[in-house]
Amino acid sequence: ASEVALRNLYQAAMDFKGRINFCTVNGIRYQSLAVKLAVSPQVLPALVIVDVGNETQHVLPVTQPITEVTVSEFCTDYWNGRLLPTLRSAPAPAAQGGPVFALVADDFRRLVHDPQLDVVVTFR
Repeated sequence: ASEVALRNLYQAAMDFKGRINFCTVNGIRYQSLAVKLAVSPQVLPALVIVDVGNETQHVLPVTQPITEVTVSEFCTDYWNGRLLPTLRSAPAPAAQGGPVFALVADDFRRLVHDPQLDVVVTFR
């Protein structure tokens, strides 16, 4: 499967030559790098755009296969500023009761920036 993904990546990379730099890393050998890039070693191969200037990364959702079309669309969305950065975080809890609850990356923007809520965040 990863050989097919590499072929698809290389085909799509030609369209972005000079705009986005592409490289490949052995995710099994360098699992710690995959984790730092918010990729679980259990879902390799994976596609990540690392924005060095903004210190962010954008991970292709694991539900999307790495095809020439998905890579091209993903890179186009990144280039046009339509992707939100991927943050390493726990998944959002299914249900939370009461006024105090766990805040995770998926909920952060929605809850903390909601003008209808009074929010205090404690980082630990």
